[in-house]
Amino acid sequence: MLRYACAGHPPPLLVEPGGTPSFLWEARSGPLGATAAGRARTEASMQVPHGSRLVLYTDGLVERRGERFHHGLDRLAALAAEHWQTPLPALAGRLSDAMLPSGGGHDDMCLLALDYTDAAPDVPARMSALAGLRAALDAWLGGRGVGDYDRYGVVLATAEAVANAIEHGYEFVEGRTVGVLAQVDGGTVAVRVTDDGRWRPPRAALHRGRGLALIGRLMDELVIDRGTGTTVLMRRRTGVERR
Repeated sequence: MLRYACAGHPPPLLVEPGGTPSFLWEARSGPLGATAAGRARTEASMQVPHGSRLVLYTDGLVERRGERFHHGLDRLAALAAEHWQTPLPALAGRLSDAMLPSGGGHDDMCLLALDYTDAAPDVPARMSALAGLRAALDAWLGGRGVGDYDRYGVVLATAEAVANAIEHGYEFVEGRTVGVLAQVDGGTVAVRVTDDGRWRPPRAALHRGRGLALIGRLMDELVIDRGTGTTVLMRRRTGVERR
């Protein structure tokens, strides 16, 4: 779900899967500081299709002296549609390079691109669900160009983190779910695993309690937040040889 308000800025540009562009013209109001004190700004909300791109920008990107404003919007929409499959780290640079004249614009310019292509399945809190999670995550990573070696490490670490949440967060209670959010950004895969249970230390056993150590070996970064529930954040750089 996207909720937005445009306080004097040009309309956000949404590019849906397949490259279909549309500007979000709702929820418009004056610039910050220009409205009466206490007056609430209007907001709009919409469900963003999975796989979409959202482009936020200032008017310096699209305005040209002697040209109608909508001509700049048309150029931006066409370019964003053309580059809808460009990796996100390169997208902002390609759009700004193509939009700005060779001598530079006459106004400051800022551009922010967001990607709605994260893998975000909710996993039922039972061990039998792990096989489906591993298969789905492996296929999703492969579709984004992550190689076999790195996929194996990420999938194994994620499954271990979810298993820990099922066992130590929920104690195998049926009807609960574990959240998994995966993202590929350039050469890094980030995965966040969350539950809303209460962490319980593992029962003493000779071959237990090694899951976090395994995750630490497979991933380059591991952060655990045990507040309201438990959040495990993991990152792995791809294309790096490990022993």
